[in-house]
Amino acid sequence: ESGPIALSEVPARAVEAGGLLRAMESDIEPSPDVVAIETSLPDFSAQITAEVARASGGLGLVPWDGLLGELETAWAARRSRLAAWSSTLQERSRALERNLDSLSKMQVLWSNTRRHAIESSAPSVIVARISEVITEIRSVSTRTVRRQGEILTLQEKVGALGATADEILGQVRR
Repeated sequence: ESGPIALSEVPARAVEAGGLLRAMESDIEPSPDVVAIETSLPDFSAQITAEVARASGGLGLVPWDGLLGELETAWAARRSRLAAWSSTLQERSRALERNLDSLSKMQVLWSNTRRHAIESSAPSVIVARISEVITEIRSVSTRTVRRQGEILTLQEKVGALGATADEILGQVRR
């Protein structure tokens, strides 16, 4: 629906919009899962970098089955952890994407409603309430875009580490 909202419905719809926006704001807040990834990633990345050097050195020697088994187990565990992180981040990114889509539609609806209210010489209190909703939509949109950028950056870093783990696992298996 792109509106405009009937002026008689503006007060109730503004309350409804406020509830939707508060729900979307909770998606902006870092979830415990994402905070755990953000916190663990730097050390995990450094560990992988160190292990890549060690694995590459070990694979350059004449590897024995015990070493290969240990390497495969260790790298498969790392790959599994990265896959779980990737899944968590993708889920969060999708939720933020859905919210951005909804926010865009809300922006159009409330902007059309504001234009209609002004053209209809609606009471100033109604125009002011519509403007408040629009301001709130813009604020939530800005914060959602920022958070999605952070999540996408994390996804990229996790993906790069996953590719490294896949590469080492491939070498070990060969």
